[in-house]
Amino acid sequence: PETRQTPFLNPLDVFLADPPDWRVEGLLPERGVGILVGGEGSGKTFVAIDLCMAIANGTAFANNHPTTRGRVLYAAAEDRLGVGARIVAHHQWSGLSVEDIVLWRGISLADTADIEFLEQCGDRFDFIVIDTLSKATPGLDENSNTEMAAAIDRAYRLSAIWGAFVLLVAHSGKEASKGIRGASSLT
Repeated sequence: PETRQTPFLNPLDVFLADPPDWRVEGLLPERGVGILVGGEGSGKTFVAIDLCMAIANGTAFANNHPTTRGRVLYAAAEDRLGVGARIVAHHQWSGLSVEDIVLWRGISLADTADIEFLEQCGDRFDFIVIDTLSKATPGLDENSNTEMAAAIDRAYRLSAIWGAFVLLVAHSGKEASKGIRGASSLT
């Protein structure tokens, strides 16, 4: 359930607020939504899997960013079998456990059906990867600020269910230097 904050805050209260609790120190807070963007073949999924393995085991990400251990849901709409094989390969290489990682077919952010299902399923997750944003928004116009803002709001709803961090994996546009493909609101 969503909670509403007081609509008016004193600037000093905002400035002096406690810093966020980190899922990956200095990179990802425990709660919220973020987007990992890169071109085709740039290693987006590799980075996402490495994050998942570090979080599921409470080990440092990239050898220098401590993590807070948590359960991981990897929603692999684009290539679940390939992602599963890559997670197992990471496990075999690193010796890290896959016990706290589960794969799912993908989470649609085009409506609330999958989010409502996850809310009712009884499992709890601390870190959720949705790979990829384009596969998670079927039927939506990726260039529409209105439609993509609604999809991102649904990702925030998913985050609010468990107080989790949701990482969206997205493709860059034809010119990678211009950032994420689609609506300008995603930037």
